[in-house]
Amino acid sequence: MEYEIIEQIKLLLISQGVECENMTFETTLQSFEMLRDDIEFFFESYGKLFKVDFTGFRYNDYFTEDLSVIELLKKVFSHIFYSTGGYKQSTKIPITMRHLVKVAEYGKWFKP
Repeated sequence: MEYEIIEQIKLLLISQGVECENMTFETTLQSFEMLRDDIEFFFESYGKLFKVDFTGFRYNDYFTEDLSVIELLKKVFSHIFYSTGGYKQSTKIPITMRHLVKVAEYGKWFKP
């Protein structure tokens, strides 16, 4: 059953133009670097397909906000010219494909 679900998830991602041929159960949704609109559309489609209740899901626990072009340029510029080598890791909770499979089986969102 897990393999059928992950294949359906893969098809959802591909339908949105996401390249995920090498996707595994441990691949995170965040690794696809989708924009907020794409992430919301994915979850809407995923929720309908698997009849998932997303009560309690908080976007900001898992994803950062999209950067404007100016904010992105500032971030790149400061990293190139002022970096001390310490890259700040994201503190967002990763969502693995394995977790999405479990949520689909359960029918309700729960934290990884």
